[in-house]
Amino acid sequence: MAYDDKIADIRRVLEQVDEEIESTNTDAVRYVCVPFAQIMDHPPAKYAIKGMLYFDSLVHIFGEPESCKSLIALEMALSIANGRLWRGRRTKQCQVVYIAGEGQRGLGNRARAWCQETGGGVEHICMLDRAASLIDSTHAAAVREAIKAWRNPELPLVIIVDTLARNFGSGDENSTQDMTLFVANLDYYLRSVFEACVVLIHHSGHADKTRGRGNSALKGAVDTEFSVAKMGAKFVLKCSKMKDFPRPDDMAFLVRGVTIEGILDEDGEPITAPVLDGAPPPPVTYIAPVSDTDCEAIGRIFDSIHARQQENLHSIEESNAYGKNRVALQDVKNAFFSTLPPNTPRSTLRSRWKRAAENPLFPLTIKGIYCKRCDVANV
Repeated sequence: MAYDDKIADIRRVLEQVDEEIESTNTDAVRYVCVPFAQIMDHPPAKYAIKGMLYFDSLVHIFGEPESCKSLIALEMALSIANGRLWRGRRTKQCQVVYIAGEGQRGLGNRARAWCQETGGGVEHICMLDRAASLIDSTHAAAVREAIKAWRNPELPLVIIVDTLARNFGSGDENSTQDMTLFVANLDYYLRSVFEACVVLIHHSGHADKTRGRGNSALKGAVDTEFSVAKMGAKFVLKCSKMKDFPRPDDMAFLVRGVTIEGILDEDGEPITAPVLDGAPPPPVTYIAPVSDTDCEAIGRIFDSIHARQQENLHSIEESNAYGKNRVALQDVKNAFFSTLPPNTPRSTLRSRWKRAAENPLFPLTIKGIYCKRCDVANV
């Protein structure tokens, strides 16, 4: 009986420990089910720049070095801080925190040049004193506290992180785990606390210039994404993702040097800084949607050519010599190209054919196997 009593005592202690652990976990982590009627009653999203930047969101702007991505972001920031139109779009005056990983002096000169050109001021914009390791929750929390100490809570907030790489810390941009942690810290310590619009300035990929460098988890996490690319003398801003609103049209800029009044360099010579001028965007190249309908069109063309080929074969010998079950894909390709608008660039023609050929439906559509070696389909 003494043994059974000891076992019973141990079980009671373990049950008590389980209850305490469960109570602790319940107090630490709580979830609430929100009726969908309340979700539907949420007020519309508020903009920092209408049609471009919205509060309580994460924005990604990427481009190659010297593509003017930082200059565009700074002009946005100064326009927002002054409540001035940005390139014809309304803004909501708010405070801006600029977290610059490099080039603080250069940003100061650019701000001087912008203010000189527009008559604006810098009352509602500040800069963090150094780069922040935002992958580290301790550093992210310290940035939050620095912002709290400076900001006026009556005004909304935009936070610009320039660049992602210089404020990423010791993590690996290519790691899903590190990128997810970085985004989570931005969400928890900056975006959600202040309901801020957090703008990330980032470099484009090494091999693929049409996406940001590093892990693709970033694009999946952001609400809005823009790319900046140099096209001749112009710099073109293009929206590649806009989660909840229509994508804005492409915008183009020219860079102009401005001599800053009232300051000279150490040799007594004037200092210049760049500002942006608007420019007409480059002409839009017609690119029709590439989808399964291309495969369906190719399938109909294939069937037509194959049927016509069989009608023109007059004997079994001729059929065997030609190969009645083989259709040259060049014939299909040419016929497919003829269905597209006559002004479609050759690069677009090739791209649409290639993408259709890579579509999983392609071999099913032509009812055979695409043999690259002989460029035929075997039916």
